Amino acid sequence: MHTTPLALTVEGYKAIRDRSEIAVKPLTVISGANSSGKSSFFQPFLMMKQTLDSAFDPGPLLLYGPNVKVTEYGQILSRGKARTDVVDHFTVAIRQGDASREVRFVATQNGISIASDTARSGDAETVLSDPLTKKNIDRLREAHRDRVERYSRIFEKDLGDPIAEKVDFSVYRNRCFLEASLILRGSKRSYNFAITEDADDDRWVQFLRGIIHVPGLRGNPERAYSRSAVGATYPGTFETYVASIVYEWSVADSPLLNQLSAQLRELGLTWKLLARRLNDASIELLVGRTQHAQQGGAQDLVSVADVGFGVSQTLPVLVALLAAKPGQLVYIEQPEIHLHPRAQLALASTLVSAANRGVNVVAETHSSLLIRGIQTEIARGHLPAESLSLNWFARDPVTGFQVITEAEVDEAGRFGEWPVDFDDISREADWQYLDAVQDLDAGNER
Repeated sequence: MHTTPLALTVEGYKAIRDRSEIAVKPLTVISGANSSGKSSFFQPFLMMKQTLDSAFDPGPLLLYGPNVKVTEYGQILSRGKARTDVVDHFTVAIRQGDASREVRFVATQNGISIASDTARSGDAETVLSDPLTKKNIDRLREAHRDRVERYSRIFEKDLGDPIAEKVDFSVYRNRCFLEASLILRGSKRSYNFAITEDADDDRWVQFLRGIIHVPGLRGNPERAYSRSAVGATYPGTFETYVASIVYEWSVADSPLLNQLSAQLRELGLTWKLLARRLNDASIELLVGRTQHAQQGGAQDLVSVADVGFGVSQTLPVLVALLAAKPGQLVYIEQPEIHLHPRAQLALASTLVSAANRGVNVVAETHSSLLIRGIQTEIARGHLPAESLSLNWFARDPVTGFQVITEAEVDEAGRFGEWPVDFDDISREADWQYLDAVQDLDAGNER
């Protein structure tokens, strides 16, 4: 179970005009009406991921990539009712325990640039900007005083080049972050050292690159899937890797394959899954034709393309949750898509299982049954109430800006003043139907 609190913050991005934070717990659920900003909240982090994953340096942000696709800066900046009421910047922050990284992006005539990059660890704070302000230079000088003295002694002793009093700092962009370097000027030459690209700063790069993104649109089932590399990180969206991961599990006789088959069986989708190598470039996914094992059923397999969409759309969700390592964030859009109501309810235990294993599971959902299933798992003692973060997204009817409300969940999975309307709509639909039947019967009697 997680020991270090994690929080994500966004400000000035699309409908998220004001600074908004979500506490990411072992299981985080976000829900709300259509166009309420659910996907928008995570887009800045996915945009940073695709920037870091890119094979080339796309600049501060890769706008059009596999995880997020925008074509103009105006599409991502927050604005009010009037088209002229547009902010020129947005902020993204990640906080874990007493450490955080906050990047402020600004739109200029030349495109998006990084206005500032702030790293905090305990009481220490490093603020980088381009150009550096005198205040920030003084902070860097004080923070790295020991390093300056140590390097000065080394170069004077080993190279016979005494370091002059002049100590400079420079800032350079490293993809979507700013980094700083220390410049020591000797009598013979200058010496330049990176001072912020250390293990502590690299944690944020690894966190973002480690995000597993399972989008709501997961492609059509195929008769052959291209082989892909399987590793600790998955650039792009996750569905690309599913067939190769299942194949690797098959070759290694991994227990994860049995767990996957068991989960598919619990959801009522199929009882068996098999990945078969077609050639050096492609893999075939086969599933049991029936929902449950039968005599001789081991050979009764068909292509995943020949069964309902439920299997192919749910596989990326299940495989991502099993493949993720503790501490990794799995962001799933509409995990319940194409699932029967009974399967939506059963899916809750799979999310809870991954959360209990230490994975940061974030599920964006419209399913009241999935939420009810999670409540049931809490009531059964399978997930502590404090390990669930329930967030409802809505839009202010006057300003159109996003409003996020987090529910308070008790040990029975109950939540109080959470403005969810799922149950109200279900009851309203029932009453509308009953009223319609009553009116019909009354008309027939006349």
